[in-house]
Amino acid sequence: MRPIPRKGVVPLFLFCQVKKGYDPFFGVVGRRSGPTRTSDHLPLVAVAIGSNLGDRESHMAFARSRLRAMLGSIRASSFYETTPEGVEGEQPAFLNAAVIGETQLSARDLLDALLAIEADRGRERPFARAPRTLDLDLVLFGDQIIDEPGLTVPHPRFRERRFVLEPLAEIAPDLRDPASHKSIAELLDELTRSTPDHEALRR
Repeated sequence: MRPIPRKGVVPLFLFCQVKKGYDPFFGVVGRRSGPTRTSDHLPLVAVAIGSNLGDRESHMAFARSRLRAMLGSIRASSFYETTPEGVEGEQPAFLNAAVIGETQLSARDLLDALLAIEADRGRERPFARAPRTLDLDLVLFGDQIIDEPGLTVPHPRFRERRFVLEPLAEIAPDLRDPASHKSIAELLDELTRSTPDHEALRR
């Protein structure tokens, strides 16, 4: 994967330096070795972040800062530039990332909080899969499997989305999908083998 080209001066907080293992919003970032641990009583959640409209870096930084205030023991992935998938017509490229952390909120309350963050950044939904300033998806909520009106966890399409799996595999390869009982690394490997000609993500 190739780094995203930087034009001019890019503020430090917009791109985490994975090789140094530090990010000013989150502290330690990047690949984690060994099992992903969480507190005994708090669920570990995974949130996917995306933006392909307006100032993408600024939208992503805004989301990460808000999530930092909301979740504990946070880890954040690098930013990945991706080609839009499953959208209508031509759209700008996305920036994607993932965050994991512990929460005291219920799944429903966390989803509402994610929708509020999107709205604060001007997210509009003129039609399905329209370009968006900010998109926050609740991918995993501990080991819970939830199927309620407006709330499905694990996210029903995350297993087929490289732009979700690859950032998650960077920070939590051992995190498990409670529905398939497979780790994020296993799911990514399966997707890679089933789509060998897929364009590599750029980081």
